[in-house]
Amino acid sequence: MVCDPTVDAAHFTSKIARLDVGLVGGTTDLAAGLVLANKFPTLAAVVVVTDGATPQAPALKAAATLKGRNVDIICIGTDDADRTFLKQLL
Repeated sequence: MVCDPTVDAAHFTSKIARLDVGLVGGTTDLAAGLVLANKFPTLAAVVVVTDGATPQAPALKAAATLKGRNVDIICIGTDDADRTFLKQLL
């Protein structure tokens, strides 16, 4: 969670600028990020930016939990992203 939802672009940009790589670990662990997102009780959407190179079964399980709460998952894939996997997250 970088910041609360906002329409203030300058505020959002300043938060992103201070973001450290590896917030949920040193490598891609999408499941850990989704589990973290699930800890927020009032959440409408999660935005995922990924190449999809992650252990897929745990990520899909965590995504299913979020979807069960009617949380939208928005996927932004890198150029080399596993598009089939990203579609399964939706």
